[in-house]
Amino acid sequence: MNSVDKGKKGEDLAEVFLQKQGYTIVARNFYYQKAEVDIIAQKENVLCIVEVKWRKSNFHGAPYEFVTPKKRKL
Repeated sequence: MNSVDKGKKGEDLAEVFLQKQGYTIVARNFYYQKAEVDIIAQKENVLCIVEVKWRKSNFHGAPYEFVTPKKRKL
């Protein structure tokens, strides 16, 4: 499985998880200027911006550690 396929699979799994938690998926792979958001989901009056990271293990660190300050700023 190449990295593009892994990314799509991870986003698919995240989407199903969010839906099971009661979220409605507003958009996937949303682009604004130079930024891309994997998933935008909503539950009641909460809008969630989701960055999906696929990892086999935490050996190299937790997924949230790979969302860089630059990515957050975008």
